[in-house]
Amino acid sequence: MDKVKLALKTKLDVTRLSGEEMQTEFGLEYGIVNPFTIYTAFHSNRVLQVFDNTIFQNILPPYTMMTNSGDLTWAG
Repeated sequence: MDKVKLALKTKLDVTRLSGEEMQTEFGLEYGIVNPFTIYTAFHSNRVLQVFDNTIFQNILPPYTMMTNSGDLTWAG
């Protein structure tokens, strides 16, 4: 989280939303959230989705990113 704070140039605390917060605040769950969807609730609650530049690298075939899989054991 220190690297995220540096990248955002903030002194505010940076934390990952808990599973409970995702459910109670947004009606969402880890594993079924599409990170590229804009949830208006995120903006009103000061939630910022952060990605590093590796999402743009073609590392291994099929050169895609798994999102919204619905099963946390499927992604590595």
